[in-house]
Amino acid sequence: MRSKKVWRYYCEFCKKSGCSKYHIEKHENHCTANPNRGCGFCEKIGDGGPVPMEELIALLPDPKKYLVTDYAEVFGGGGSPVELRMYPGLKEAAEKGLEKVRDATDNCPGCILAAVRQSGTAKTCVLYEVFQYRKEAEAWLSCWNDDHQEEY
Repeated sequence: MRSKKVWRYYCEFCKKSGCSKYHIEKHENHCTANPNRGCGFCEKIGDGGPVPMEELIALLPDPKKYLVTDYAEVFGGGGSPVELRMYPGLKEAAEKGLEKVRDATDNCPGCILAAVRQSGTAKTCVLYEVFQYRKEAEAWLSCWNDDHQEEY
C-alpha cells in the first residue's frame, strides 16, 4: 500500500482551494471577496488601481434595510407573519446604486463585481438580473482588444 500526504491551500476570502500555493496566492490577490484586492482589468489599462472598496460599498444599498419577513406587510391585508424573505424596492435601489458604482469604477466589471459581492446585495439575487459579469467582462475585453489590436 502507498500513501502520500499533500498540502491543500485555501483562499482566505472565499472557498476556493487547490494544491498549488502559487495559484492560490495569485487568486487571493485578485479575489473579489478580498477588500484589498488588485484588479486585473484596472492593471490592464494601467489605471492607478481599483477604487477603495469602502467607497464602492457605500454606493450600493444595504439589503438589510429592505428585508421584510411579514407577508401581510408586503401584499397588504390580514394574515400571520411567515418566514418569507422579500426585498421590496431593493431592485430599484440596486439599479441606481449600480449606476453610481459604474461611474466610480469607469465601468470596470471586476471592480463592480467585487463591490456587489462584498456589499451583500448579491446574496439577495437581485443584482443578477441587472449585472451579468460574464457578458460585461467579455464586452470590456472585446473593446480593450479592439483598441490594442494595432500594437500586436
